[in-house]
Amino acid sequence: MLIEQLEQALLTNRIIALAMGMLMERHTIDSSAAWDRLREHSNRSNIPVTQLAQTMIQDVER
Repeated sequence: MLIEQLEQALLTNRIIALAMGMLMERHTIDSSAAWDRLREHSNRSNIPVTQLAQTMIQDVER
């Protein structure tokens, strides 16, 4: 159980980090600004940050 939770936490962290990296590259911003943009969009749209990040990644993969 604990191992599964830790694995899920690592996966979530990777997804968010990848989405932040995409924002950093597209907008030439630092990680703090990327996190702020991701979080603000999450709050405005009422979508969890992880779900928003996953959607961003999936959109690029298409």
